[in-house]
Amino acid sequence: MNRTSVPAAKSPRPASPSRTSGAAALRGIGLGVLLLALAFAAYGPALSGGPVWDDHLLLEQNPTISARTPVLEAFRQPFTPFELFYRPVTTIALRAATGPPAEDAAPSLRIVHVASVLLHTMIGLGLARLARSAGASWGMAAFGACAFLLHPAMTEAVAWMSGFGDLLAAFGLVVAALLAMVGADQEGRAAPRAASTQAVLPRHPVPGQGRILRSAGVVVFLGLAMFAKETAIPIAFLIVGAVIVRSARPRTGAGGWAGARAGGWAGASLRTAPTQEEGTGPVAMKLVVAGFALTLLAYAALRFSTVASGPALPSVFADESGLRFDARRALLVLGTYVRTWCLPAGAGLRPNLDLHPLVDLGSGLDPRYLWAGAGVAAFAALLSTAWRLRTPALFGLAWCALSFLPAWLLVPPSSPLLAERYLYLPSVGLAIALPALASLHASSRVRRAARVAALAGGALLCLVAFTVSRARTTEWRSEATLLETSLSRDPRNVAIAINRGFLLRTQGRADEALALYHRTIDAVDRGRPTYETDHGRIAWTRLLFETGTLELDSGRTDDAEAHWRRALAVDPNHEQTLISLSALLGQERRFEEVVTLLQPAVAALPESEPLRRNLALALRLSGREE
Repeated sequence: MNRTSVPAAKSPRPASPSRTSGAAALRGIGLGVLLLALAFAAYGPALSGGPVWDDHLLLEQNPTISARTPVLEAFRQPFTPFELFYRPVTTIALRAATGPPAEDAAPSLRIVHVASVLLHTMIGLGLARLARSAGASWGMAAFGACAFLLHPAMTEAVAWMSGFGDLLAAFGLVVAALLAMVGADQEGRAAPRAASTQAVLPRHPVPGQGRILRSAGVVVFLGLAMFAKETAIPIAFLIVGAVIVRSARPRTGAGGWAGARAGGWAGASLRTAPTQEEGTGPVAMKLVVAGFALTLLAYAALRFSTVASGPALPSVFADESGLRFDARRALLVLGTYVRTWCLPAGAGLRPNLDLHPLVDLGSGLDPRYLWAGAGVAAFAALLSTAWRLRTPALFGLAWCALSFLPAWLLVPPSSPLLAERYLYLPSVGLAIALPALASLHASSRVRRAARVAALAGGALLCLVAFTVSRARTTEWRSEATLLETSLSRDPRNVAIAINRGFLLRTQGRADEALALYHRTIDAVDRGRPTYETDHGRIAWTRLLFETGTLELDSGRTDDAEAHWRRALAVDPNHEQTLISLSALLGQERRFEEVVTLLQPAVAALPESEPLRRNLALALRLSGREE
């Protein structure tokens, strides 16, 4: 060959589809093994945990879970005795996992906790696949899955039996999204790319029966999610809407959402030639829409026939004067959730289980307003970027917003404890969108040192999250450890102090319960602002009443009367306090005081037979027979 001749450039040999799919399968298996190991390592302490807090309510008062009624009765019974929630799939799953109740023994929740960890792992693996389909690199998708799996705010849903519905709902939604989106993407990838963007390529025919079965699977898993928890319904609408959009826009040879980045949602320049099976696409879409509509109608009919007589869902829109939006409370709740997302550890900042959006700080700017503003600004920036680039990460952001709105607007703002499990479904959407958005700015021109630094930073972040999650899971091993840890973070938390005191009293440790109540009252007097909502007043009144009851049991009648009168100063119509105080005054023959105390109370609570009986007795003994 002549020295001056230039050899012809060799065109790169394309990787065979079998090798590409084999590498992807190995990566998926490796990620699944990693996630499974991390999940059991992080949430292992919860596997031997027993019933905690609301678990007792479900195990004792849900007749299907406790095996007092047939399994299918779950579709005709509310999830909780106060007829607010309707979750038959969660009820049936908990019954199967807890097994028949043993006599004189607490039910074992080991199967529930193992199933929770497995579901959490599969959800993480599924959302990594969804992030890949949305345009994320494999590394970013894996990091997003690990961050979701280990985020400390997920601990409550995974380690607590009462959070099992969130896991079931998320699992159903993720599988439905995988079937609806990723399964359809694989059809488009069956055809190789053409050198010319105007080429019309043949596509491997996909059996119509496969599409229809996949569509049926979408409907089944959407139904599972809806019947597992109500907040899955907005995401179900989102998935069905995405199916309709995908069916309406032309297919691309690249397939998947990533192929739409260049051409937007509405189309792409590379088209595939129709095959004899092409007509099954619209049929499959119609099957999804029709099946979802029927499932939704069945859900609505069963729900309203079961819980229609229950109370309306509380919200930040409702108050004593009627229906109006309370922006201040809404921002406090929003800021609380944003802080929990960003700083879930809580140590040294704000206690994690003391999320009071219900108190008036008196003076100064509440930092929760700052958290709310920062969260809104950050989400708006992400949404603007995704919209401008027409990236499929919009799906993840919409998922986050739609699943967060019920948690934000329907949770009573007066609650002293906003459940962290309400962040589980929104976090799935973020774990899809953030890796996809981050991958848009990654390129081969990024220096190797920067990539290594990013990898090291991500690994360190996951290590910190793992450490915090495992420590917090340890707290969920029992009711005592959870309540004690919470009180050590905030000794002024009235609701948790009441529950801890009840637990001590059931163990025959009334003196310790009374000492705890005194410490809580003293801490509130020293620094906790006055509760400004109904829920806060109820909790504070209850603490004072229980303290007076224990004082009376200890023989300190003066202290008991002082605490009861203080409780009535907060709630003059607290029936239990009125009954106890009137009985104490009657024993001391202070009948005129009983009459003065009970006359306005009986006028306000005419249906209370004990109050009317005590008032009548006081009137007779004070010589006022008339």
